[in-house]
Amino acid sequence: MSGGPSGLLEGLQARVAAELADLAEQPFALVDFPDHANVGDSAIWLGTTAFFRRHYRTVVGALAGLDAQIPAPAMQPDLYPCRTDDARRELDPSRPIAVLLVGGYSGLGRHALLTLLRMFPGHFQGVVFVSVAVVDSDVFKGAEEIPALEERTRASLAEYECFATALGLPSSSAYAVGTEVAVEAEQLAVGLVQWYPKVVVVAGQIIFAEDTVWNRLLHNQTALVIQRRLQQRGVPMIVLPVELDLARPREVRPSGLLPGAGPRPSQASPAASA
Repeated sequence: MSGGPSGLLEGLQARVAAELADLAEQPFALVDFPDHANVGDSAIWLGTTAFFRRHYRTVVGALAGLDAQIPAPAMQPDLYPCRTDDARRELDPSRPIAVLLVGGYSGLGRHALLTLLRMFPGHFQGVVFVSVAVVDSDVFKGAEEIPALEERTRASLAEYECFATALGLPSSSAYAVGTEVAVEAEQLAVGLVQWYPKVVVVAGQIIFAEDTVWNRLLHNQTALVIQRRLQQRGVPMIVLPVELDLARPREVRPSGLLPGAGPRPSQASPAASA
């Protein structure tokens, strides 16, 4: 290794990445906390956890950029063809419906829906937003946490429905509470197929402009796991890539790139009033 301390560090990072390459598509856990008096081991542990924290802070910042790129209707209503308080339209089970798997209300979910509408213009005539309220260690701190978790999930889904209304799209929502996202999402999707025979399940999957072993290791592949499970049940599913560039902030999306965007007409768009 050459190039001084900087070259040494880069070389060591490359060696670590090569050793971990085989784990890139598998879940992993950071274990074996150095609970003993060894300064070197403690320094390694602190450096590892500092790396993880720094990485996730960077990703959170990039995801926040999606919020700026696709502003919510409440923030910039003039970008949207309809109003969030327009009359909601019921889903027609005889027409193509998208079941969109979402987490909390954010630019990531809005981006996934808009990408779907651009890929299949005029095809989907409604959307069902589906979310899984995950029961984790924080929820287990008290029985009162589960109702609070459900309330937060319902509130996020209600915001997604308002987003669909602003786009002139009929919508509904459904959620489940559980410990395994893939299992609960599969059951929800299979149940919705009984109501909407022409359904296609959709989920967004974060991809990175720089595809490194670290990025694949540190971010789960839940959407792909759900896709495999649903394929085995005969339910079609699309995984939409949502690219994040951690090296630079995203620019705000121009209004003209939103479906039906531009100056709002004096009355609702034809799609909203049909």
